Amino acid sequence: MQGLQDFLAGKPAPSAVLELGLLSNSNGGIDSRRLDTLTGKVPSPGPEPAADAPVDARIAWLRKQVAAAKSEVLQLQPATLAQLEAASGVSSGTADEIASADALLDVAKSQLSDAARAALNAASEQERLIANEQARLLQTKSVQAEFRAQLARSKAEPDAILESALSWRRRIQELEDEGLGREQQADAIYAELVTDLSRIRKALSKALDISENGYDRALKPGSLDPALPQDSPATRQLRTQKTELAHAAAQLHASYGEELWAKRRALHDAMVLLNGERLALLPSLSPAKRAQVTGFGTEGVAQVRREIAEIVLELRFNLQSWRNTMELVAQPFQRPTPGFVLALLRLLAIVLVFSWWRRNGDPMLRRAQAEAQAKRPRTLASSLQAGFFEYWRRVRKPLDWLALTILVWWLLPEGLLIPGLSFIWIVLFWSLTTVLVVNLVDQLARGRGRDDPRATLRWNSLRLIAGSLLAVGLLLNLTSASVGKGAMYNWVFTLSLLLVPAILVLLANWWRARIVALAQAEARDSSLLNWVSRDPGGLTGLLGRLAAGALLLLRGLRSIIARRMRDLALVRELFEQRARVQAARQVAQDKASGRFHRPSPEVLECLDPHRLPIEFRTGTDRPGGIALPELMPGTVTLVVGERGLGKSSFLRDISEQYADCGKVVRLSVGSPDLGALLHDLHAALGTGLISSDPDELSDWLAREDAPCLITVDDLQRLVMPAIGGLAAIDTLIAMARSSGISCRWAFTIGEDAWSFLQRARVDRVLFDAVIRLPHWSSADLRALIERRTAQVGLQPDFSAMIDDGVFELGEDLTVEERKKRGYFDRLAEYVNGNPAIALDYWRQSLFVDGLDQKVVVRTFDAPAVDRLAALPLPTLFVLRAIMRMDMADVPSIRASTDLSTSIVTDALRSLQLLGVIAPVAEFYQITLHWWMEATRLLLRQNLTVRGIK
Repeated sequence: MQGLQDFLAGKPAPSAVLELGLLSNSNGGIDSRRLDTLTGKVPSPGPEPAADAPVDARIAWLRKQVAAAKSEVLQLQPATLAQLEAASGVSSGTADEIASADALLDVAKSQLSDAARAALNAASEQERLIANEQARLLQTKSVQAEFRAQLARSKAEPDAILESALSWRRRIQELEDEGLGREQQADAIYAELVTDLSRIRKALSKALDISENGYDRALKPGSLDPALPQDSPATRQLRTQKTELAHAAAQLHASYGEELWAKRRALHDAMVLLNGERLALLPSLSPAKRAQVTGFGTEGVAQVRREIAEIVLELRFNLQSWRNTMELVAQPFQRPTPGFVLALLRLLAIVLVFSWWRRNGDPMLRRAQAEAQAKRPRTLASSLQAGFFEYWRRVRKPLDWLALTILVWWLLPEGLLIPGLSFIWIVLFWSLTTVLVVNLVDQLARGRGRDDPRATLRWNSLRLIAGSLLAVGLLLNLTSASVGKGAMYNWVFTLSLLLVPAILVLLANWWRARIVALAQAEARDSSLLNWVSRDPGGLTGLLGRLAAGALLLLRGLRSIIARRMRDLALVRELFEQRARVQAARQVAQDKASGRFHRPSPEVLECLDPHRLPIEFRTGTDRPGGIALPELMPGTVTLVVGERGLGKSSFLRDISEQYADCGKVVRLSVGSPDLGALLHDLHAALGTGLISSDPDELSDWLAREDAPCLITVDDLQRLVMPAIGGLAAIDTLIAMARSSGISCRWAFTIGEDAWSFLQRARVDRVLFDAVIRLPHWSSADLRALIERRTAQVGLQPDFSAMIDDGVFELGEDLTVEERKKRGYFDRLAEYVNGNPAIALDYWRQSLFVDGLDQKVVVRTFDAPAVDRLAALPLPTLFVLRAIMRMDMADVPSIRASTDLSTSIVTDALRSLQLLGVIAPVAEFYQITLHWWMEATRLLLRQNLTVRGIK
């Protein structure tokens, strides 16, 4: 009866007082009549009989009490029944342990009492001494038994704590099904939950304050009296008892630590669980209650204090559990599984790859960037690829460490996920991400010039923004990971919003001069920028600068997007068509006005692309960053580049480089006749022979011991795209290879002819080295044009040019400089980095203003490509043959196109009338003015292919 009452009261109760099957869902072991009795059909037990009542009456009343208690147990709800099972220790067997410990305690007390009487009744001092030692050891045994009973009673506490916490989850889940009055119930439950959570936190703090060595020192037996007889059987028995007690004390110490940590873990888990339920309850609260809890009022401050206390408890718990954590980490290493070993091997492989990448990544990215930049024609993909590799190389260090951190966190074995590691991951991830973003934005914001006067200011601004974002992001993530999105999270988020205006005001003051300068440059079409350009003061001026700064940033972003979009082939073609229409309209207006006329022929002659400059370029730096090659004796080198890219200048520089290394011969192919070139070689070398036999010339060169360098320009004129059309170039290359080891050869060839030669001789190695000339950048083209223009003594005016809004936040650009930059960017894009064609269009852009006789830059007149595209297909075949051979006559065109003489002559006449080709002696050549449009048209018609890289 007492066991049943203790069970219903949630007190420790031995499982023997309950019949089997009573706590299970199966009732097959219970008699049907007994089950009817236990379900409430028995009458009430009534009042307890008097003390002098008959024994049978008292026994009947007790039976009714037991039946009523058992009936109450059977009618309990499953959740309540499970709580009572855990609280009473029936399910875990804790009650039996308590009973066993109490029985041992009673035995120990009885033995202690007997030992005390034996000491009093001892017949001699020796017997009294032995009895006293026996009593002292039994006293220790009694203390241990009492301590063991206490441990048994406290063993059920963790289960009871977790059961109580789980009951809150059920209550909150049931609240979600409520309809009307849900908010009021949630407010009431929230107050109870906060009270219970505070109790759990205090209990956990108290449990963490308890030392693991704080058990009763009396558990350890003391030393035996040295006066005991050493060889006495009683003494040996005392020593054995002392050893057993010492061993039992060590076991109790270990059990004490285990139960203490079990209670701590239960309290910690309950605290985390209840805090999670509290956060889940927040959306169900009434708006007023939720504002009080998460706001800055008295209740909000109290809640923040509680959350801070929970963070402190979490930190204390993780710090004090370091020994358990180390044991958990050591377990996978002591008993490794195949999965754990595989995970460690993956981490080791990642570390090795990371180390290799840190050493070799930069050269690889440089090569990839150079290859992407060298692709022609430019496309959106190649442009994005080159920019991607460039900025990757600039921000590689923080990006590499961030990638390593993400991979290690992703592949870290579960056995190494220690408590608190997630906070370290949050700090590392946010810190590395912030450093990466700051460096990337700094690189993107750099101007084109090497000297950036606002580099320090920009870096300080980025550090201010990044530092603020890092602090806010870290606090939000750490708060969310520790105590969830509660009052502290709301405080941090609200304060971060209040921080934004302060940062904007500070940035506006730092960048005040720059905003005003850019506003002055952009004030022509915006009243806001026009007002800000006067640098107003006060609050209105500050707000105006903020708005102007945002507008300028948007314009800069729009300009960047527009320039990137031009890299897309279709978009670039649309822009080019639009530019051609605008240029044609502008040219027509200029001609109709009669105001502008061309400069003098002498001036235009000095700017001719094929004319040698008045002053040669000095220095070793070449456009495109390509260095002069080192030609070894006996080698044959080829320089490849499209027309106008500087092949002849490159050969001239090579000749000057080897001017002191022997005889230098510089020749150019003037016609497809190889014999004429051989006669020129005989004359230049002074062989004294008059022969067109290449073998005689190669034998003569082989006999000569003196080193020499022979350069031959325009090798494409020996290439005829027909059957047997490569015989001349094959003979020339064979002669060069057999001319001895003291002679160096260097040739140049056009891009289209080289593509044809590669496809025709794909199975042979024709040259020892092939050098591709790069296309020039906008800055290199501008430097060339300005240098040539300054040599003539002109200072053109760009005021009539269109201002594309090409400005950089990091550079000081005047309106005229922006117009110059926009013009040269458009020119470089149109001519695809070709310097000769750029010079030709530059000449066509120069006019003399009839009003003030100033030399001005007007829009250049682009060719009418639609008229060329309208010509019949045989005409395009003729155009392709001329482009491939550079200069071609009617017989060579007929041989390469298999067209009749009449069709060829008609095509040549049409092309000449359009100005696409021009006669050069008995040959025809594409004019520079039409070169780019002819190349693009043939590419679009799939009549030519890009060069093989």
